[in-house]
Amino acid sequence: MSDPPRIGRVASFLTRPRPLRRPGSVIAVTLGLLAVMSAATALELLTPQNETFGGIPLLCVVVGLWLLPGWAGLLVATAALLSRSCCSRSGN
Repeated sequence: MSDPPRIGRVASFLTRPRPLRRPGSVIAVTLGLLAVMSAATALELLTPQNETFGGIPLLCVVVGLWLLPGWAGLLVATAALLSRSCCSRSGN
């Protein structure tokens, strides 16, 4: 009888959602994603019309929803909505 094929590290990471469970890891990743979105919002407001920064909050939301528990993912998604509304009110 042959052994079942082993799943590689990347494949096993992608097949299970929300792998972060430790409170320290969850807080660190949440704060990191919020910092990245804050920086993207600041760059969006300080530079002339530039469409390349618009995808960064979306990427942060996808990463947050994949890696984090529900409350932290919701926090990241809410911050992305606030970031977009802030940029739209300023005309960017």
